[in-house]
Amino acid sequence: MNFTIIIPVYNEETKIVSLLEQLEPYSKEHEILLINDGSTDNTLFYLKNCSYIHFLSHQKKQGKGQAIQLGLQNAHYDYILLMDGDLEISPKNIPQIMAPIIEKNAGAVFGSRWTESHKGKGLFDFGNWILNGIFNFVYDSAYSDVLCCIKGFNLNQIPIEKIKSKAFDIEVELSSFIHNKVQNIIEVPISYNRRSPNEGKKLKLRDGFTILKRIIKPNKNKKPH
Repeated sequence: MNFTIIIPVYNEETKIVSLLEQLEPYSKEHEILLINDGSTDNTLFYLKNCSYIHFLSHQKKQGKGQAIQLGLQNAHYDYILLMDGDLEISPKNIPQIMAPIIEKNAGAVFGSRWTESHKGKGLFDFGNWILNGIFNFVYDSAYSDVLCCIKGFNLNQIPIEKIKSKAFDIEVELSSFIHNKVQNIIEVPISYNRRSPNEGKKLKLRDGFTILKRIIKPNKNKKPH
């Protein structure tokens, strides 16, 4: 079973070389598709000089949601693994996201950061916990980490033309689409190393409000209780 691994990137010149090196083993079987969201540093230079990936670029920054939508529209394979390109979540987690789908034990897989080694530390994690709880309340679900940025799913689970998110709210919008369409979704624990704003963390407090609005917006495709 082949996947398209979609990774949006923006100004990741300090991480991109390591990211590409870690992705190379997967390129023999899967499509590696990076979406450069208008980077103003040397990210695009490294993408242009990597022979085993495909990449697409926005001339100007459009936001994570738009970058992911472009990736989904251009994926070669129907099975998708989506992850961020900042190495907070290592590509070493890819096999455990793919495996349940390949073995037909799950229709979709969400990664979960809340493990023994990362039980939640600081304001970002508290905000994640709150938003995750609101999502579960709205969708009558019981996910532990619906905002986690590594997921495995099938393209037919996502109505690409209906995607509205332009920024970090894309994670909950995709999760809602998958939740509404797929019966057997499982979560798997993944390793996680949060970086600080000084290290390039792009998520801001205001993004939490954008995510909240996306969660509570009416969803016409919501599963009936």
